[in-house]
Amino acid sequence: MSEMIVYRWLCPFCINGDMGPEVGRCLHCTGTGLTNDVGGFEEHELTRAPIPPGIMRRACTDCAYRSGSPELEANGAQLPIDAPFWCHHGMTTGYGGSYNAPALYRPDGATKDIPIGELVCAGWWALKTGRPLPAEDFREPGTKGTDGTQSLAGKTELSGAGEPAAEPAELVHADASHQVSAVNPLDDHHAAEEMRRCP
Repeated sequence: MSEMIVYRWLCPFCINGDMGPEVGRCLHCTGTGLTNDVGGFEEHELTRAPIPPGIMRRACTDCAYRSGSPELEANGAQLPIDAPFWCHHGMTTGYGGSYNAPALYRPDGATKDIPIGELVCAGWWALKTGRPLPAEDFREPGTKGTDGTQSLAGKTELSGAGEPAAEPAELVHADASHQVSAVNPLDDHHAAEEMRRCP
């Protein structure tokens, strides 16, 4: 049986799994520094676990977890319940527009392949970690939003009146700070917090 664990919080009893010289390895989180067991603490007293580099930094304009997406309109029929959901931007496409990762891994006993090197959907991560879901409604690439932005290949590009939109960024990733403005943030507070961590 496979199990997926997504830690939402840094352990409130230690620093990086260490409770200090008298105790050593944290007895609460067993030394990982991460936990979901935060009973007795108010949310404002806790620190969210960092977003790993394998997660999209921001939700795409056509994110499956945006209100009005085809996936949500089908009552989540195409969205996984107990497995990660990968963003399709940057994936190669095959017959009929199917998305295909160039590298796959399937552990023994698994029923699905794991795409190696692909980024996990920011909307899925927000849902699993209790972060705010994307606020703006789903938009097909190539359509304009209510804020005057043009969506290109799922990314949001600002375009002035009569000016062509900039080329879309191929991939938004933690170490690509020049691409960060290409897509809408999940929420401004956490996006700013994550940007301070980016090199």
